[in-house]
Amino acid sequence: DNSVGTINPASLTIGDGAGTNRVVLDLASASSTLNLSGTILTVNNDADLVFGNAGVTSYTKSNTTYSSGSIAEFRGHDVESDSYSTLKVNNSSSLDADGIINVFGDFEKNGAGSLAITGTLNFSGTTFTMNGAGLIDNSQGTVVFNGSSAQNIANGSGSLTLHDLTINNINHVTLNDPVTINGQLTMTNGNLLTTTVNIPTLLTGATATSGSQSSYIDGPVNLQTNSTTEKA
Repeated sequence: DNSVGTINPASLTIGDGAGTNRVVLDLASASSTLNLSGTILTVNNDADLVFGNAGVTSYTKSNTTYSSGSIAEFRGHDVESDSYSTLKVNNSSSLDADGIINVFGDFEKNGAGSLAITGTLNFSGTTFTMNGAGLIDNSQGTVVFNGSSAQNIANGSGSLTLHDLTINNINHVTLNDPVTINGQLTMTNGNLLTTTVNIPTLLTGATATSGSQSSYIDGPVNLQTNSTTEKA
């Protein structure tokens, strides 16, 4: 948490990959800046990179590698467009997630701040979790579930509102908490498994594809029309 001014390393490797001890680099100091212009950034499987209140400039996706088992956590910095193993967002103020974001581990949202997904988040991991008093609101973006094994959506104590949600997983996606959709629900492949408690609600104006024999909502869904909500 000590201020170091501005640094611009040629390369930055976090963790040694041996897994003996987990290494955490917390970019916490608001008076420090990490300039990643030209920096080769590697986060190994035994490491966490925490984007705190420090400034981060010239982030370059093509120069960055997150190994399987690594954790990227965003607390005071907008989520960068990249491919992550485990992605955590633990924020007290509003953050944005723009561009194309790929998550092949787990996704976890904590904290009281909101996360606005304005691009596309491709989620191929296992559990997509919303905790805390904050919310996820992709009022312009899309979340795509495209894993190769069963996936889960869990809200915890948070609020999950999605604009566009796409299900593209032959092993299905299970809804473990309610979710609200205000854009489009697209059923491409595999089913969305719901219950009378863990139910999706399509708000007025939201649309859904007709699905197919291989891709449909398996369970109830709430369809809101003006001031009424109908259960289908």
